[in-house]
Amino acid sequence: MSGRHATAITFDHDASHAGAARSFVFWSTSVTTAVGTLGAWWALDTGGLNPAEIVQIALFAVCFAWIAFAFWTALVGFRRLVTRRAVSGLRGPNGSADTQAITSRVALVVPMRNEDPHAVFANIRAIGESIGRSRHPELIDFFILSDTVDPDIQVAEEVAWTELRGHLASICRVYYRRRTDNSGKKAGNLAEFCRRWGASYEYFIVLDADSLMEADTIITMTRIMELNPGVGILQAPPTSIGGRSRFARLQQFAGFAYGTVVTAGMSGWQGGDSNYWGHNAIIRTKAFARYCGLPVLSGTGPFSGEILSHDFVEAALMRRAGYEVWMLPELVGSFERLPPTLLDYAQRDRRWAAGNLQHLRLLGTAGLHPMSRLHLFMGASSYLMSPVWLLFILAGVTSALLDSAASEGPTVDPLAAVVVFVSSTVLVFAPRFLGLVAVLRDRDARRALGGAGLVILSGIFEIVVSALMAPITMVMQTLALVGILSGAKVSWGTQRRDGERPTALDLLRVHTPHAVLGLALLVTAVLIPGSAPWLAAMIVSLLAAPLLTAWTSGTDPESSVMSRLIRVPDEVAPPRVVVRADELVAVRPTPVTDGLRRVLTDGRAHSVHLAVLATASSAPPTVPERIARLVDDGAWASISVEDRAVALASPEFLRAHRRSVVRPVRTATTVLAPVHG
Repeated sequence: MSGRHATAITFDHDASHAGAARSFVFWSTSVTTAVGTLGAWWALDTGGLNPAEIVQIALFAVCFAWIAFAFWTALVGFRRLVTRRAVSGLRGPNGSADTQAITSRVALVVPMRNEDPHAVFANIRAIGESIGRSRHPELIDFFILSDTVDPDIQVAEEVAWTELRGHLASICRVYYRRRTDNSGKKAGNLAEFCRRWGASYEYFIVLDADSLMEADTIITMTRIMELNPGVGILQAPPTSIGGRSRFARLQQFAGFAYGTVVTAGMSGWQGGDSNYWGHNAIIRTKAFARYCGLPVLSGTGPFSGEILSHDFVEAALMRRAGYEVWMLPELVGSFERLPPTLLDYAQRDRRWAAGNLQHLRLLGTAGLHPMSRLHLFMGASSYLMSPVWLLFILAGVTSALLDSAASEGPTVDPLAAVVVFVSSTVLVFAPRFLGLVAVLRDRDARRALGGAGLVILSGIFEIVVSALMAPITMVMQTLALVGILSGAKVSWGTQRRDGERPTALDLLRVHTPHAVLGLALLVTAVLIPGSAPWLAAMIVSLLAAPLLTAWTSGTDPESSVMSRLIRVPDEVAPPRVVVRADELVAVRPTPVTDGLRRVLTDGRAHSVHLAVLATASSAPPTVPERIARLVDDGAWASISVEDRAVALASPEFLRAHRRSVVRPVRTATTVLAPVHG
């Protein structure tokens, strides 16, 4: 459960608890928002409201509703954790023997694009070895679905695939497919899998390039799906692991201590109307293939084209078809890795923001369940809240300037303002305190982290750093949204898994807007001394943004005090599948730096590459004569990446020039059969 030790899952088929929790969260949020907004109005309406104050109150209501909703969700999750309430609305296996008694075939599907093949295939091998220790390895197959366009990585994937097949030959089958038409991106890759191979598998589990899962988790998920034919998607919320930078470790600790509470709360009131996060989830193949095809949005601009954030939409379509979508935080043994720096996180966040904004256009789609519309709206709102917060702050600054220019008496009731501020702060940080309490109640987790004192210190440290980083990410998200809405192209490229520390030029480029806004607020605080206490924390955060980004990008020695803080149990006692994946990643193979040369000089790589090309759906290109001359002359360094890609796509060219590059030798060559339907 987000890093906690595994416990047996108990089930209660009665779904009434979720409905009661849903009503509680919605009504509590509504009442809290109304009271908070009245408090803000009381604080500002001392001598009449100016236009800026009216805008400020409206924006405050939106912001307050958001944090109130998160607070009541966390409270529901906290109660679920401490009472260990049974999962209501699902049938579960009857004992450990029944949990392992699956009869359905399952495909583990790994879409990838220009990733580090060694790291991805190490994860797959670790999962495969875990499956080999299970009771039903014969029911589970791997499908590696590549959209890679870099020619050198293509060849590296093929080489890694042949080695992986050998390692897992006695356990399960591992198929590899590379598309020549990359339409639809990840969603298009999954759709093609369903069309070509889906009929052979009752379920498939989507894994990201950095995902890991224990075999017991895979089998438990499969058994739950077998027992609940009305469930279309079952999400196992992944635990963040493997972070080494301070930024990644802070995110890991936050996910373990606080994310667990919020996730449990979301699951508690959403029930079978939950969402899908795009990976580490099991899906009913036939239903997905029939109902979850994605449209291409008409028109131009940020709300058109291929749907980028496919997962929310697929969950909505599955729910529209009458199937339930569940998120089950009790499922342990599901893992992922996080971006290593704030800049890497912001790059990924920008891609997600572009995808989630498209969801606003889908809110009126016919037949969607009301909860699905709420998920789509909340997904977009999670990014829209940053500019709303910023506008709220700017409206307050404008109001203060107008009041100062009018030279009137006090325009804000100080007592009411303090009450509203304290109430807002409590709502913001309460989920974190509830998470810490939940950790402190867990004896095993508390001991693993070094005792209650270190847990509390870690929690305080994370709260302080996250509070300092909040204004920075607010500005980053706001600028990203402005760029998206103004038509800036969003690249859906490869996520950096092992980021480097940002350079001074990177920090200057990214954080100049933060410095400008920080200086503007500093001037405001000087001109209007009464505003200084309210703006101080934000000014410090914005002006210190480059230093904070650089510091969080660093790492700490294992013997340092910092290494003992913000730890999670999986760092102290890593799961077996994680340990094995790390061992495999540590053994680096000879890198493929020139895929064309490797294919033309290495007989095995040549045979495998031709076998993969035999599955291509498009006609091979014509290779220009100049590339042929460079190959014949052995001028490998003069062949560009683009030209290598063209040559590697032509079986005829590769066969002809394999003979010219290497003197024929009579040997028995085994050609691995291409993936077939």
